[in-house]
Amino acid sequence: MNLYGKWKKRIALTAALTLAAGSSFLVTACGEKKNTCDSYEEETETANTQNEDTEKGMGRYLESDLNLPDNFSMVSALKFLDDGTLRLCYLDSDYEPMYADSHDEGDTWGEAVSLTDLLKLDTDQFSVSFPQLSYDGSIFVMVTEYSEENPNDCKLHYYYIDAKGKAREIQLDSVCGQAYITNSEFTENGTILLNTPGNGIAEIDPEDERVIRVYEEGNFVNYFGIADHIIAAVLDDSIHYYDVDTGKPVEGAETLSRQIMSDEENLIITSTSVFPVLFLQGDEEDSLFYVDSDGMYRYALGGSVVEQIIDGSLNSISSPDTGLVDMEQDDKGRFYLAVKNDSDGTDKVLRYEYSKDTPTVPDTELKVYSLTENSFMRQAVALFQKKYPDIYLELETGMTGEDAVTSTDALKTLNTEIMAGKGPDILILDGVPADIYVEKGMLEDISGIIGKINESDGILKNIMDPYIDDDGTIYYMPLKFAIPMIMGWKEDIEKITDLSTLADVIEEHQTEYNPYSLPTYMVFAPEILLRKMADVCADAWMKEDGTLDENAVSGYLSEIRRIYLTSEEIMESRNTGDQNDYINDLIVTQLGISVSCREILDKAQLLAMGGLYSPSDLAMIDSVEKESDLLTDKIWNGQVENRFLPLQTIGICSKANQKEAAEKFVEFLFSVEGQVIGTEKGLPVNEAVYENMDYWMKEEEGSVLWTWASSNQATGEMLEGQVCQPSREVISRIQELGKTLDKPSSVNEFILTAVTDSGARYIKGEISLEEAVNAILQEVNLYLSE
Repeated sequence: MNLYGKWKKRIALTAALTLAAGSSFLVTACGEKKNTCDSYEEETETANTQNEDTEKGMGRYLESDLNLPDNFSMVSALKFLDDGTLRLCYLDSDYEPMYADSHDEGDTWGEAVSLTDLLKLDTDQFSVSFPQLSYDGSIFVMVTEYSEENPNDCKLHYYYIDAKGKAREIQLDSVCGQAYITNSEFTENGTILLNTPGNGIAEIDPEDERVIRVYEEGNFVNYFGIADHIIAAVLDDSIHYYDVDTGKPVEGAETLSRQIMSDEENLIITSTSVFPVLFLQGDEEDSLFYVDSDGMYRYALGGSVVEQIIDGSLNSISSPDTGLVDMEQDDKGRFYLAVKNDSDGTDKVLRYEYSKDTPTVPDTELKVYSLTENSFMRQAVALFQKKYPDIYLELETGMTGEDAVTSTDALKTLNTEIMAGKGPDILILDGVPADIYVEKGMLEDISGIIGKINESDGILKNIMDPYIDDDGTIYYMPLKFAIPMIMGWKEDIEKITDLSTLADVIEEHQTEYNPYSLPTYMVFAPEILLRKMADVCADAWMKEDGTLDENAVSGYLSEIRRIYLTSEEIMESRNTGDQNDYINDLIVTQLGISVSCREILDKAQLLAMGGLYSPSDLAMIDSVEKESDLLTDKIWNGQVENRFLPLQTIGICSKANQKEAAEKFVEFLFSVEGQVIGTEKGLPVNEAVYENMDYWMKEEEGSVLWTWASSNQATGEMLEGQVCQPSREVISRIQELGKTLDKPSSVNEFILTAVTDSGARYIKGEISLEEAVNAILQEVNLYLSE
C-alpha cells in the first residue's frame, strides 16, 4: 500500500474507543440477562457474601489488561454476541479494519477477518471506519470513497453486513446526506440508531432501509448511548431518555441526569473516537450502568440514588489520558472497557473482575502534592495503583485554577501542613523552591532509590549529577526533562547566541511584521513573553549568596521589552476585549517548539522557541526542516546557557507518614515501566529508555506518522504537510544534544510571578524600569526573609 493510502486509512478508520469500567462490591453478581445465576440459592449466597464483605470493608473490582489479537493496533468496537462470543473490531498494524472473535472471554482469539475483504472493496480507493456491532453479529460501517483525480474529494457510503457475513450497501442519503456518522448503535431489535448531525437520532431498519422514527428531530445531539431498551440522548444542556420499543420519552431519570450533568465535560463531545460517558444495560429491568472519568455507576429508573460501583481513582478510568470507546459485561459479571490512551496511542481492552479478598479501600494511603494540575502524575498514579492495588494515591493540587488561590497562598498552606505533620508524602517540586526545602530538612534522601535504578538501567549522568550533593545525598530529581531549542532561518539562527542577540534579530525584521506575521506567538502579551523566556534566563537572576541580582533582572526586563515593542501596535489592534483567559491558557500550557515551527514556512512566525519534549516534537521539527535547506535549529540559550528543562521534579517529605510506600512509588516512576508513561510530557531520564530506539521510532524511517493542514491567514491559501518518522541519524543527534546539557533550569514560581507582575506593568509603560525592579526586589526579599 502506498503511503497516502496508509495515511488516509489511519485518519478515516480511527473508530470510537470504549472505556469499560468494572463494578464494585455494591453491585450483586447476579441479575437478569447477562448476570444470570444458576439458582436462587446461589444468588442469595452471593449477595450475603458481598454484604459481609461490605461490613468488613472488603471487596472491589480489580483491573487487568485483556489479551488482544495479533497485529492489533487501534480499538473500534466491542460486543458480547448472543452466543457468548466476544467480538472485537479494530485496526491492525497496517490500519486495516478487522474483527476477531474470542470464545473464552478474550484469553485467546480466532483468525482475524478483514472488513474490507467482506465488502469486496479496493483498499487504495476505499476506507472503512466507525464499525458498530450487533448482538447477532451484524455489523454497520461507514465507507469513504476517494476520488482518483483529487484525493481531497470523497463520497460516503454505508454498509450493512448481516450475521452470515453477507454485505450490502444501504442508502441513507435521505437520512444523513453526506455527513459522517461517527455515533451509531444497534438496538436489541436489530435496528440501527444513527446520530445525524443537526437532526436528532434516526432509527433505521437495515433490512428494508425504512426510517422507523427520529428521536430529537431537528435538534443537535452531541452524542447518545443505549442501555437495553433505553436511549440516552445528550444535548448541550440536558439529557433526554427514550424507550426504543415504544419511541416514547422515559420518565424517572432526573437523578441520573443531575449526576451526569454535575460534570459539564460529560455533555461535550471533543473527539469522533471517544465518548465522555458510556451506557450499558443494567443487572435488573429498567436499570443501567454508566461510566465516566470518575468511575462506573449503577442506576435504577425512578430511584433517588446513583451508586458508584467503581472508583475511577483506583484504576485507569480516571487517568486523563484514558478515552472511552465501548463497554460490555460477560455472564460472570465482569466488565470490559475498550480504551484509548491519548498520551502514547496505546489502545487496550481492560477487564474488571470482582475480588472479595481485596480491601474496598486500600490499606495504605499515599498523598502526592503538585502545585498545578498534573495530568502526567494522574496517569502515573492510575498505572501504579493497578500494579499495587493495596496502595491508594491521592493527588492534591495547590492551584486548581477554579479559585483565587495564588502560588504564594498555595505554598504557605503547604509549608504549614508539612510542619504540622499533616503534609503530603511526596512532593512534585516544579515551581517550588526545592533548595529551601532541603535547607529546612523537609526532604528525604532518595539517593538509595536513584542508585538502585542507576545500577540496573542507568540514569543520564548529565541529568543526575547536578542533583548530587557533596556527601552523595540526593533530595530531589526530575523524572523527565526537555531540551530548549530554537528554530528558524539559518541566517537568523546563526546570529542568536543569547537573549540580547535574540532581541537584535527580532528587531531586524520589525518592518516585516503584521497581524499575520509575527516574530513569535509569545508576543501576544507581555506576561507570556516574561514567563516563557524565563526557562533559559531565570538562573541568572540569583546570586551565589541566594539574593536577587538586580542587574540581571533589569537586563531581562529591558530585553523582553525590546522584543514586545516590535509587535506592540499589532497586538493591541488584534487583542480586543478581555483576553485574560486566553493569556492564562497560553501561560499554563506546555507549548513545545513543535507547536509553532511549521508556521515558519508560511512566514506566520519568524522563530520557533520552546522545549523538545517528545519523539513527536522531533518528528515535527525534522519534517518541517526537510521542507527547506535554509531552516535549522540549535540549543536555545538566553541569559544562561546549556540548561535542560527539568520536569516532574520529585522528592519525598521527611515527615511522610508512608515512607515505604512513597519510596516504592518513586522507584516505580524512575523505572523503565514508569519512564514510558506520558511520552508527550517529557523525555525520560532513565538511560535504558532514552537510548532505546524503540522509544523514538514508532514506525519505519520515512513512514507518515500524521498529517497537518492549516490556512495562511494573509492569503487564505491552504497548507498541508506530512510528519514522518525521523531517521536514526536524526534521533542520535538529538540524543547526544540532550546529553550535552549539564545544568537544570531552576524557575522559582514565586520569584517568576513577582518578575512577571511588575515586569508586565513596565513593558506596558505603566511604571519605569527602576520602579519595576525595586518592586520585584522588595517582594522577593520579603519572601526570602520568610
